[in-house]
Amino acid sequence: MTRLPSPLLLALPVFALGCTPPDPAPSALSDLLIFGMQNFDTSDVSNERSLADAAANFETWYDEALAEAVAEDPDYDTNLGVSRGLTDESARLSEDELLGLDPAPEVITGEDAVGVVVVRDTHCSLAELDSLYLRDDQTTLFPDNYIAYERSGQEGYDCFPAGECDEARWITDLTSGIVNNTITTQMILHNEMRGFDALPLADDAEENRVGRISRAWMIEEGVVTPSTIGRFKQNIQFEFVVEKTPDTFLHVYAQWVEMQSGEINTEGAFFLNSYIEGLQEYMVQLETWCD
Repeated sequence: MTRLPSPLLLALPVFALGCTPPDPAPSALSDLLIFGMQNFDTSDVSNERSLADAAANFETWYDEALAEAVAEDPDYDTNLGVSRGLTDESARLSEDELLGLDPAPEVITGEDAVGVVVVRDTHCSLAELDSLYLRDDQTTLFPDNYIAYERSGQEGYDCFPAGECDEARWITDLTSGIVNNTITTQMILHNEMRGFDALPLADDAEENRVGRISRAWMIEEGVVTPSTIGRFKQNIQFEFVVEKTPDTFLHVYAQWVEMQSGEINTEGAFFLNSYIEGLQEYMVQLETWCD
């Protein structure tokens, strides 16, 4: 959990602290994802309340979307949550969202990256997520998700779970497969995770929203095998976890990918579904470890 200011400090208007007022969160899913990316920065205390506002809106969106899915299909597998493709222009990351990333990615044409998102309830607590996410040996946890996996440049591994620093960061060099591993991709990702604990902006908000937010991005162009498939230009990931009840948490996982190919449609339903299935399997397996 991120360090919190004193109760007295929380009671003061943000204007008195010399900071900008918190931005209210949007309600549409794609807008919420971009909003979360924009409000990751730990240097502005107003971001805490903006993220708490986003948490309330993520929960509202998910409850309504899941209820609609179950109404349409009584046999709907709620364990997989709700998934969406992020293919519309408004759902893609702009250059503005990527310019502020540090270290800067080699490619910042976010509008060329197509996205998917999976949202589901989980029983993984924030402490359990910290413990699992800050383990270097991820291939032991998720053997079906990675062909190779190695971390370096770890920061905040001890102080972040103890609430003594604001975020944890690391570099990942990984290889994974898609389309039943007939295509493999190797990439180097910069990862960072922080916490938030604040009251949302809604007038009727009574309790702080507590959660985790993380993002990762490919620093340089990845490698595709076989090379005839094309070029792997971008991979940007965003996760958002918020406590709903003491035993239930909402988990949001979005990913935007740009793969250029003259042979196959990498923005088609087949590829999008493979990304969604990969995220679903990962999130279900994560909860299995928590259980």
